[in-house]
Amino acid sequence: MLSRLRERETSYRGGRRIAHEVESERNRSLQLSSSRIFLCEDAFSGNGCSVMDLDPVEGRYLLAGGTDGTLCAFDVVSHYCSWGSGPQHEHKHLFRVPPCPPRVAAEAQREPRHAGHRGSVTSLQWYPVDTGLFLSAAKDK
Repeated sequence: MLSRLRERETSYRGGRRIAHEVESERNRSLQLSSSRIFLCEDAFSGNGCSVMDLDPVEGRYLLAGGTDGTLCAFDVVSHYCSWGSGPQHEHKHLFRVPPCPPRVAAEAQREPRHAGHRGSVTSLQWYPVDTGLFLSAAKDK
């Protein structure tokens, strides 16, 4: 890493190109964890997960959005929500916001109601200061 910083300072290639190379190298080195399993089948009703975000403050809570409009949160540190013995821990979700049913979606066009998303979740973002708040966006009509 220090050699990359030295190269950035003395090279004609430019800092952005070297930063891109370092980012690509880090992305190639990512691996899935074999010690933690997040149980998403019951969380997303058999549908897939479309987006995830780890909270930047503690690095503890993982927010996940599904293709059906479901939102779930997982605690990646606590063993209170994990089952299993040995090298693998299975984590269930802490909370789940179910997708908006079609009937509620039709009524929501007339008056606003608090319900889940109607379409696939496209973006999730934790509030940078407080892990109790987050923002989600979806392909709602």
